Amino acid sequence: KEQVKDLNDNQTHILEAVKYLNERLEGFEEKINEDKIKDLKDIIDSQVMIDEIIVKNTDDTNLIKKKKEENAASIKSLEEKIYTFDREILTMTTNLQDLIEKLKVEVAEKDA
Repeated sequence: KEQVKDLNDNQTHILEAVKYLNERLEGFEEKINEDKIKDLKDIIDSQVMIDEIIVKNTDDTNLIKKKKEENAASIKSLEEKIYTFDREILTMTTNLQDLIEKLKVEVAEKDA
């Protein structure tokens, strides 16, 4: 009878120890899960920030491309105007040279 009583007492202590260890294990699991959830939330928040930066960079890149195209069109327009001015200057220079030659001829005829 005493052995049975000792066995029961030992089983009770063992069961209490198992119950205590089980409670601690559940506490650790909750903490680990909370930490994992916090880590996942941090990762998701970081990804949201990265996505926002990517979208902003994409918008900025598109804006830069648009400005580049506008600048290219402006440069082409300016080059065309410069070409036109060069042609006008060349024409005026030629006309002035012709006029100078005519005046030289007239002066030479008057002197003769």
